[in-house]
Amino acid sequence: MQRHGDQLVKGGIALLQFGGNDCDFNWAAISRDPAADHLPQVPLKDFIQQYKLLIQRLSDLGYQPLVLNLPPLIQDRFFATVSKGLAADTILEWLGGTTDSIYYWHQSYSDAVEQMALKAKLPLIDIRTVFEGEPQVEDLVCEDGIHPNEKGHALIARTLKAYR
Repeated sequence: MQRHGDQLVKGGIALLQFGGNDCDFNWAAISRDPAADHLPQVPLKDFIQQYKLLIQRLSDLGYQPLVLNLPPLIQDRFFATVSKGLAADTILEWLGGTTDSIYYWHQSYSDAVEQMALKAKLPLIDIRTVFEGEPQVEDLVCEDGIHPNEKGHALIARTLKAYR
């Protein structure tokens, strides 16, 4: 908003979907020194604070924020992507021996988004449940394991269209 605020048209709906990249870690640093303290790109507490501020700024500009939670990631695919060329065994050990922790960490940001929408009485589109309701959710996500692919974006578009 700081970079493009002067280009925004007052009023209307503002779609918000953040968190997937915010909850990511510096996997190379974890690979080099798993015993060190490692924080995500944006710690959850800061993420919540910044998200609330964004909601407030948009509301002050006359926008109706419409919040989307995060589509699920495919943890094994994501792990393969972030550990490529790194010490995957070391990273997996840091994760507690399972890629499930990646899924649940990512979900914690999605849950935080849901709670913020609920507390602020904002409309929430539960895109996570929509994705998870598909028989082959992995077919909706890019090879990187986290970003929706063309089919995933089409599902998001259909869901948004149905919301209207």
